[in-house]
Amino acid sequence: MWKADDKIIQKIISNYNKSKKKKKRYVYYCKLCKRSYKHSDFLQRSLDGKYLCPKHGNELEKYKDINFLPYLKKG
Repeated sequence: MWKADDKIIQKIISNYNKSKKKKKRYVYYCKLCKRSYKHSDFLQRSLDGKYLCPKHGNELEKYKDINFLPYLKKG
């Protein structure tokens, strides 16, 4: 009986893990600085929800998804 319960619990846990979605994290790029910023750089946001360059205050462009670029460095 315990084995059946363990199987049910494992199935519930695996379904829970599958339902979790990874958040898309992008690299943001400033044309004036020619520098890229990550989401974790504590960027300011405009009222529209777009990120602003810390130096110039202009809107940053979404560049690429970080999930596919683990080797990408700030620069």
